Amino acid sequence: MGDPGSSALSFFNNKPPGIYYWYRFCFAVFGNGPVACHLSSTIPDLMVLLMLAVIGRTLASARVGDIAAAIYATLQPAVRLAGHGYTEAPLTACLFVAGAIIARRRDGPPPIGGVLSAGVLVGVATLFKQPAYPLGAALAVWGASRVAPPHRLRWTLTFTAGVVLVQVGLVAWLRAHGAISTFAERVFAQGIQRGYADGFSVAGRIREWISLGFAPMPALLTAGVVALASRHDLATRAFACVFVLPVAAIGCLSYELYDHYLIPALPALCLLVAEWLASTGPHRRRQFAMAGVSIVQGLSLVVFALGVPRPGSDADRILDVWRRRPLSLTYQRRVAAFVVNSTSPEEPILSTGTDIPYLASRRNAYRYLGIAPYLKRLDATGFDDFPEAASHVRIVVLERWRMSLLPAEWVASLQSGAGPWRRVEYLDHPEFVVYERMDIRPTSGNP
Repeated sequence: MGDPGSSALSFFNNKPPGIYYWYRFCFAVFGNGPVACHLSSTIPDLMVLLMLAVIGRTLASARVGDIAAAIYATLQPAVRLAGHGYTEAPLTACLFVAGAIIARRRDGPPPIGGVLSAGVLVGVATLFKQPAYPLGAALAVWGASRVAPPHRLRWTLTFTAGVVLVQVGLVAWLRAHGAISTFAERVFAQGIQRGYADGFSVAGRIREWISLGFAPMPALLTAGVVALASRHDLATRAFACVFVLPVAAIGCLSYELYDHYLIPALPALCLLVAEWLASTGPHRRRQFAMAGVSIVQGLSLVVFALGVPRPGSDADRILDVWRRRPLSLTYQRRVAAFVVNSTSPEEPILSTGTDIPYLASRRNAYRYLGIAPYLKRLDATGFDDFPEAASHVRIVVLERWRMSLLPAEWVASLQSGAGPWRRVEYLDHPEFVVYERMDIRPTSGNP
């Protein structure tokens, strides 16, 4: 991405181009390395945390804002997802800043500048990922409902103008690059055309929701459902629905479900629960609810940070989603040191889903490996060209679970040891395996 003249259309086959330029900005400011990648989502996440406190104070009280920020800052799924470069992070930051602007209730006509800015921020959010469109629409409905009827039309038109302004800029950029049809096909059409090619399992989706949504945060979800159904006049309920309901709908209808899809809903859910905890009935009931949330939050963070109890027993399988992945920075540095000692500075390697190319100051020879496993269905070539890419490198670092996506015959040749590839046994890892090609010299400049 840092090469001069590189284009967003060369790197993202199913995302709008804004996320590419956000990554480029982070590289330019923080340097071309793993820290920049992690900050690309950590910085937006900190902005969400700040806006969560602001919105809580604006809609309800300072106490609600403080509790919401505390819950979100210690929520294990939010901590686990932070810093992984997910596109939902800048998307959510834009929407929450817009929400903080809209939350300011003023008597009389709404300020044109503030409403227009909120619309522009929603428009910018759509440049990161497609869910910003339904989330932005829900935010617009909520914002219009907070305006006096005589001023509602003016508010809606001003907000819409801000969103449209960004869309006009996007279309102009796409037209200048001759990529309008390419954008429409990649960002919208291909998911519908190919994403459901293998069918859709309702039972499978229920299992995914339980494993990704319910298991890591039982206390928060229970309190959230109670808060949504409670008779308390909660000032944050409508705002929470703006994010929780669309994310739930998207999760139910999408052809894949990953835990990072929940990122926009997590802070809104924390805000709703915070107000419910601060306003629920008898004092003892409030203390019991507070204690329950705090205990579960604390236990999940202990499991996440310390990895206890030890994994493997039948009794703790539900805790798997509370644990962090066993891949450590120490292991990645060991692999990076091996790469540095085995390759020339301009020689590319083949690595999937890790920071190893950055840590070794090497380029990845296969740009699509970072994209999710549904690429097999979204891209005409899938991973069928992977062996060809591997034939031009000497080092391959593979996530074990991704090997099932690669051509089976090629993977079998790797594992048999009969071909040119040899496994680097001292770098074996529960999640990763490293191979070294023995029959070719370095090939510099390989794309």
